[in-house]
Amino acid sequence: MTFSYAMFQGGFVSWFLFYATLPFLFFACIIYFYPTTKLSVTRSFSETDLTRGQALDVFVTLKRSDWWPLYYAKVTDLHPFGHLEKQQRVIFLGFRREITLYYSIANLPRGSYTFEATEVELVDLLGWVRKNRIVEEKQTLLVYPKTIDLTYMPIAANFDQGAALARYQLHKESTVATGVREYQPGDRVSWIHWKSFAKNQTLRTKDFEERQAQDTLLYLDRTAAEGFDDTIDFTLSLISAMTKSDATGAFIAPGPGGLELPVVTHQGHYEKARRHLATLEAVSEKQMLRMLTEEGRLGKYKGVLYITSHLQRQCVEALVRATPQVREGICFVIQPEQKKQMEIVDSKEATYLKARGWNVVTLTPSQFTEAFREVGQR
Repeated sequence: MTFSYAMFQGGFVSWFLFYATLPFLFFACIIYFYPTTKLSVTRSFSETDLTRGQALDVFVTLKRSDWWPLYYAKVTDLHPFGHLEKQQRVIFLGFRREITLYYSIANLPRGSYTFEATEVELVDLLGWVRKNRIVEEKQTLLVYPKTIDLTYMPIAANFDQGAALARYQLHKESTVATGVREYQPGDRVSWIHWKSFAKNQTLRTKDFEERQAQDTLLYLDRTAAEGFDDTIDFTLSLISAMTKSDATGAFIAPGPGGLELPVVTHQGHYEKARRHLATLEAVSEKQMLRMLTEEGRLGKYKGVLYITSHLQRQCVEALVRATPQVREGICFVIQPEQKKQMEIVDSKEATYLKARGWNVVTLTPSQFTEAFREVGQR
């Protein structure tokens, strides 16, 4: 266009415009024919073991295999966090072959997130030519619930012949011997059956009556509510406390995609629950009511810790019907910091539970460490 203008118009000005646009046109042609396959993008994270509420630093490194001067590029990292804006950076490349970009994501939500790709757009000096390339690099990031150190206090235990309330558990009752067995490394000297050893010179150990699995069930209410993520945090904290104490118990997250741990005793159980609770989704009130109504596993436990963030009358009634043999039940109601706890304590649902022998404890995230203080005083 400028050449045609110069040919027909003539003069210094028209030819000056033609020669002045030639460098820009030449650079635009270079961008047009520049192979974007020479661009590679890698993404790295400051941490991989993340918990809810933590901050994440993301580093995006752009590399190329030549020294050809490029003006600027727009780099967009397609992150999976829908509540955040697109992370875009405009960088001047010049002769640089490698450049690292950085951005931070604060207050991570719980869940599994997959970073799909990074988009790189090359632009010439005047914006005449734009070339896009999407570099696919899928990376999955798992954000776990928060774990808070608290003291777990068992509320019920059972023996082979019956049940009894117990604040603390011993793995063996060393006062009631039910038989003898072969000696195993680690057995206490006081457990050795000396009479048997005197007869046949073989070490045998007294077999004491063992407590079965701690007769306490940790049951998670999956109803979708404002404090559901806080409920998940408290549940995982209780499981962690169980593994660190002498007590054992069971855990159930009901429904499809749920989890059942018949016994919680060691770190492996905690890690399994941690991975599962990281992606556990809430359900509607109707679904939770149906699960409680059809629940048949609650009836065999003498102690039940029911964790919820929403007290609903029909679910409360279904819970009471599903636990006819419960000797001691505690309903932990997890509420946000700003909500008044007296509204829960004085509600009809809480009154209904208390009338049937349940204890209702309302907690906010800042009070998780005091969860069993009231239980220990009773």
